[in-house]
Amino acid sequence: MENIRYNFSFKEMSYRIYKVYQICVYKYPNLCCFILGISLLMYGLTHLSFADTPADGSEAAEIIKKQMCKIMVLLEGPFGALICVVAGLAACVTAAMGAYKMAMACVVIACGVFVTESFTRLFFGDSMFSDCSGLPTQNM
Repeated sequence: MENIRYNFSFKEMSYRIYKVYQICVYKYPNLCCFILGISLLMYGLTHLSFADTPADGSEAAEIIKKQMCKIMVLLEGPFGALICVVAGLAACVTAAMGAYKMAMACVVIACGVFVTESFTRLFFGDSMFSDCSGLPTQNM
């Protein structure tokens, strides 16, 4: 088999790169953006996407866990009940005025207050709430 060498000049090579760029940008822009985004996430930003273990070894994960515990204690406690009551009353008032879309939004807010802990436990696991010692928890 013969050795085949390609001798491209700089001008010809830059023209080929430009043509590939034009095909990507003008013919398949969504695909090119998707591939670029996936490659950036896979090769450049993976250490930033791990929320549980920080890359620099700091205590950022512990701070996030403590703040999540505080937020869940508030939402599951009296503050969550207050939000639920106010959103329920707002849903009644807006439905009486004829704004049914706003009434449904208020109902979603009222129900969403009490399902946030369930969703948080579902997506982040029970380990998120294992370090909630010292906080006045309701049912954690």
